[in-house]
Amino acid sequence: MANDRAGAASVKRGISIAKYRLFRPSDYAYLGTLMRNQTLPLHELERLNWQKRKRLLSYAFEKVPIYRKKYSDAGLDPSDIRSPEDFEKLPIIRKEDLRNHFADFVSKDARPRLLKPSTTGGSTGTPVKVMHDRRFPGEAFRRLMLSWWGVDFDSDIALVARGQQSLLRELLYDRLMEWPTRRLFLSCDAISEQDIRRFIREFNQLKQPVLFSSPGGMHQIALFVEKEHMNVHPPKAVWIT
Repeated sequence: MANDRAGAASVKRGISIAKYRLFRPSDYAYLGTLMRNQTLPLHELERLNWQKRKRLLSYAFEKVPIYRKKYSDAGLDPSDIRSPEDFEKLPIIRKEDLRNHFADFVSKDARPRLLKPSTTGGSTGTPVKVMHDRRFPGEAFRRLMLSWWGVDFDSDIALVARGQQSLLRELLYDRLMEWPTRRLFLSCDAISEQDIRRFIREFNQLKQPVLFSSPGGMHQIALFVEKEHMNVHPPKAVWIT
């Protein structure tokens, strides 16, 4: 029986990796880079960090209007930043800047069809709107962090988040990418007691899933679980974000 379970898990993992390599080849390649970089000697890692920061600073100055204005108003040019300590000279960007000058944060290289709008949770004040570039290999970073907690490609996922995808092609794509793992979703826009009961019941049917949640959503669920004395199977990991 144990051998059967191990064999099924191996097949599940193999399918998940194969799909990741096939449908997200750039993400998969970048994951390999991240895995290698985290084992670099400290001096090499610091050198790489500095190169990336300088490149990012130059790009922000050349391509993003808000950064060019902020740096110019402070009398700074990327060439003035010659050491990590010099980064303290850079002006601080605040939430008010993002709220009042949102369009100026969009890079000149940005392609509208590749931008995905989102908002912060508002846990520290009024939510602000942000844009995500769909080309960003976010999945690679997520896989890297999960690997630190012993979470592999074959893990089921329970997600508590705002909203829900509405486009059919996005739903179908996600289902394809998730299979043969299972994914459970609970929208925290307006959680009812019935929603939480259903979520916990289905959560307990998953095999040590990873639990992703916003702070507010997790707090609401935890309070209800405690009040109702509900049994919840322990997840593989809990990721509050």
